[in-house]
Amino acid sequence: MRKTHTFSQKIRAKDDTRHRIGQLRVASRNMPATIIHKAWLADGTQIAICQINDSYIGAHFDADEGVLGMPVEFKYGGGREKAFEWAKDQIRIARGF
Repeated sequence: MRKTHTFSQKIRAKDDTRHRIGQLRVASRNMPATIIHKAWLADGTQIAICQINDSYIGAHFDADEGVLGMPVEFKYGGGREKAFEWAKDQIRIARGF
């Protein structure tokens, strides 16, 4: 927490306003986190891809929407395509073919 002064010179604590997805911290900027793809698997878990500005984050969730494993971040050129390929690979692994 950071301390800042108000106009009346009183000290107030200011929380860090960065968004958090699992263990991955994403700096808050103009665009809020938006889920752009979600796929339910046969075992009740799901795969989701979230977009924040030019970053794409993919994660595997259990039935209660708790994160399973570490989220994967895709940045820079071709990030969207890489994220969708990652999702297809995770679906293939879950299905077994």
